[in-house]
Amino acid sequence: MAPIDDAIAAYNAQEPGEKLSYGQFAKMFSVSVTTLRRRQQGSQQSRTTKDLNQRALSPQQEQALLQHIDKLTERRLPPIREIMRNFALVIAHQEILESWVSRFLY
Repeated sequence: MAPIDDAIAAYNAQEPGEKLSYGQFAKMFSVSVTTLRRRQQGSQQSRTTKDLNQRALSPQQEQALLQHIDKLTERRLPPIREIMRNFALVIAHQEILESWVSRFLY
């Protein structure tokens, strides 16, 4: 586990009457006080978590989209934006921005 995660776990494991400050935990685990406070309060996430939450499609859905593009290419049908966007809408069950579709064009 990362030091920030250890610090959050230790902070959350405190007994109700035993309130050590964020600064004390930050010093014990050698992490930023601000980052510890924001993460513990839920106003900041790790980059990995943030990136996963901002994805339009899960990695499995992206793989399905790529397989669909490969099938279209094998049949000599160019994977145009509208086809890709429609397929992504079907598998994501949410709105897909036009700029997102550009990532998959060769």
